[in-house]
Amino acid sequence: MEWNRRKLESSIAILEKLRETKTIYDTEGTKIAGAYWEPIKREIKERCASNLSRGGVRANGEKYDGCIQILFPNQIEPILAECKDRLDAIKREEYDRELDNKSKHAAIKANKIAKCAIIISVLAATGLPQYLLKWLYKILLELVCLLNN
Repeated sequence: MEWNRRKLESSIAILEKLRETKTIYDTEGTKIAGAYWEPIKREIKERCASNLSRGGVRANGEKYDGCIQILFPNQIEPILAECKDRLDAIKREEYDRELDNKSKHAAIKANKIAKCAIIISVLAATGLPQYLLKWLYKILLELVCLLNN
């Protein structure tokens, strides 16, 4: 399974909890990590000396919860450091992507401004605004003259 940001954040939370308590039950692990609990539990089992118990139903019908118990808590530190490093790398990539997107939006905005500037300069070079202003002035003057008479 590929490591994404949510799985790494969940893994870090689980590993820090395991470092403190040395045991996490399935209900608590599911509450912390959600759907990532089972893959995280398998990963910890593969990389650390741990006991993994499965939940089930006793003969009297009583349900019991499975758990993972770490035998040597110092084995968690390298996995925790690796998860934090991966999370930092993902955050840097997201930040770079965000900056790249912002620069693209700025370039698009600059292109729009440049197009407007070209249109304005072409209109100014043809003298069209001057003719338009003279025409408007003439119409306004005629209206004022008509209203005064």
